[in-house]
Amino acid sequence: MASWQDDVLALSALYLMDQRGRKFPLYPTTEEDRKAADVFQALDKVGSVAPVGNEWVITDHGRESLKRAVQAQDVLRQVEIFSSVDVTRNLTPEEADPTNPSQVRSEVWDPRFALGSPNAYDMRLAVVTWLAEVVSKKPFGFGDQAKIVFLQKLGSGQFSMTTFWADVYNVFAEVEEIVRTAYKWTDISADIEDAKVAMQALYTAGTLETQKREGGDCADCHIPLLMFDKAAKAAGSYLKACPCCNRQFGAPDDLGSPGTMSCPKCKSVIYEGDARCNGCGATIDFSLPAGAIQTDTTVTTVTEPVWGDSYGYVSYGWFNPYDPFLDVLAFDCLFYDPYYYY
Repeated sequence: MASWQDDVLALSALYLMDQRGRKFPLYPTTEEDRKAADVFQALDKVGSVAPVGNEWVITDHGRESLKRAVQAQDVLRQVEIFSSVDVTRNLTPEEADPTNPSQVRSEVWDPRFALGSPNAYDMRLAVVTWLAEVVSKKPFGFGDQAKIVFLQKLGSGQFSMTTFWADVYNVFAEVEEIVRTAYKWTDISADIEDAKVAMQALYTAGTLETQKREGGDCADCHIPLLMFDKAAKAAGSYLKACPCCNRQFGAPDDLGSPGTMSCPKCKSVIYEGDARCNGCGATIDFSLPAGAIQTDTTVTTVTEPVWGDSYGYVSYGWFNPYDPFLDVLAFDCLFYDPYYYY
């Protein structure tokens, strides 16, 4: 049975070939290529690569493996909000929703997800493990968690693509240390049933906050507008004014006007350059969010595509904040296996 290291090495080899144009010879002459040779033998056995001339080339099966990595990355995007959670922060009466005191009001940015708090924990792995064990009802062991951390690092551009094979065992050690020391979902309460309730409340809060942050704010008073926009759409209308400062909004452009397209998931109007659909949260393309991208010698803030091809995958869109069981099929993407044979 392949280890988690075998799985991510296979993913990395396929990624380097198809996304970065890296050539791997059938008969390696360099130390780096020799390190990769066993990986290609295993990929050849399942049909993910094939020998052509003097080098390995990726097959349709290999691209299917990369498509599943893109699916996993799409799911992981929505747990990024849990990278900094202040579990000690209580909501004030001005912040809390009077009908559900564990959640903030629609016009409030959730302060529990603010970066820089000395009481904050990285709870991404805790949330993913809770989803796997409690919602998907599947065991999610050390190796599964390590693959998730690796995918997060790959998707955020933290690896040098030219020295990957030389650095890979340092990467493995770093990933394993992250998993060993990560906040566990059972750490949130000593009582397992209380922990489940607390994680559900946290999941709801984080999922709603993700939607708010991706849905835009009022240009004048800067409150999040998404929940009000959703309510207006549910009533068959559109948001005409900010509910707090009364800034007036124009009617949305009709689909078909210059510069508009439709979301492939929910058919909402989207514009060229939009990163996500404001109707359902689907990612429009799979380029990295703007941020620090490490190269061999420099760190730059220029957005650089990690996934240049979505392999025909249509982004899942936002999760249901209140009932994660409705999204259980999406969570199955987190059980990534590059050797899967269809």
